[in-house]
Formats: sequence, structure tokens, C-alpha cells
Amino acid sequence: MIFLDNTPRVEEVRRFAEQPPPRTIPRNIWLEVVAGSGFFYIWGAIFLLAGILLAVIALANKKGTISLVGALPAGIGFMAIFFTWLYRSRRWRLLREGRLCQAWVRDIRETPFVANNQRCYRVTLQYECDGQMHCKDVTVVEMAVSRAQELRDRQESSALLVDRDNPQKVLWLGGLGVE
Repeated sequence: MIFLDNTPRVEEVRRFAEQPPPRTIPRNIWLEVVAGSGFFYIWGAIFLLAGILLAVIALANKKGTISLVGALPAGIGFMAIFFTWLYRSRRWRLLREGRLCQAWVRDIRETPFVANNQRCYRVTLQYECDGQMHCKDVTVVEMAVSRAQELRDRQESSALLVDRDNPQKVLWLGGLGVE
């Protein structure tokens, strides 16, 4: 399989995870974890601008009920931008400030969903944080499943970044990178 030069290597991900917080996030890890969601900024901006334009046109024609039609796409666009920002800022915070823990893969289940032409899977991780054991399901695509199966079969741990304020918010680094 051919990988782009930007795809992080397993060794790079390991070195990144071992940095003390606040971590410096390498560009290739940033692109792998967060950057794909940037499309929703563009999509939201188009809806927001189209809705504003519809509302202005309706107001200029003095048809107040039609301006509500413009408010709907504008509201959808605003929500897309807001929730994308929220998603990206949480991921950025986990990458930069997350507490490094070790996680073990306990289960792998196929889902009916496909993203970017790859089947999605649910991986159940077990990890210890503040002296308590936690379980968390994370969604991964096919590329990470072989790594998850390998970790499960060998019963090896992998890197997991855990939010300092909420141990249920995690970012699994074990599925990132190529050999």
C-alpha cells in the first residue's frame, strides 16, 4: 500500500506521545488526527453565506416570511462551523495537554458505516486512569484495525491520551502511524 509522505510513522507517534505536556504537535500528526474536519468549515460557511444572502434578498423584497427560509441554512451553517470548531479544539487540547496512559484492545467490531471509502470499526479499549479502570469505545477505519488486532492478539498496550478533566474523553494513538 502506498502512503503519503505526511502519514506519521509509528516511531514518530511514540516519540510525540512521550513528550511532556504541553506537547509540540508535528504537522503530520495534526493532519492525521484533526485536519480532515476542515471540510465542514467550508461547508458551513457556504450555508451561512447562502442563508444570509437569502434573508437579505427577502428583506429587500419586504417578504418577512421568506427571510425565515434564509435563516434556516444560515443556522445550519453556523452550527456546522461551531461544532467543527468544538471538535477540532477538543482534539487539539488532547494532543497538546492529554495525559499519556496505556490502553489494551479488548474488542473489535465492524460497523455498518463507511468513511472515505473505508469501513469503520469500533475498538473497545481498557485503560487505567487515576487508579481506576475505564473502558471506552473508539471509532477507527480499516487502516488502524490491523494494528488493533495485532495489539489485541499479543496483549500489548498502546498509547492513549486522556483528558485531564474527564477520563472518558480519550484519543487513541495506537491506531496512528505506519511501520
